[in-house]
Amino acid sequence: MEPITEDHTQKSLDGYYAKLTQAQRDGIETVAMDMWELSSQAMRAQVPDAEDTIVFKHVHVIGHVGKAVDTMRKSEHRALMASGDETLKGGKYVWL
Repeated sequence: MEPITEDHTQKSLDGYYAKLTQAQRDGIETVAMDMWELSSQAMRAQVPDAEDTIVFKHVHVIGHVGKAVDTMRKSEHRALMASGDETLKGGKYVWL
């Protein structure tokens, strides 16, 4: 998989899409990208049905899921400990 730009700037993304013909943009079926908002904004602005073509890279999705699970685990652990329940004590790495 080859990156479409060397840097992460709106200008470089717009420049990339400007080089494509409408037929080429219409033919885009899937684009794997990180979760950088400007990437998806540029895609939505330039590619028809962009929402159906964007696939976020798994590394980024897993990172977000891991953070969400850990945030929830901490919250539940605090609530349980406040009531004297130690069910989650020592289980951090099981969850992560």
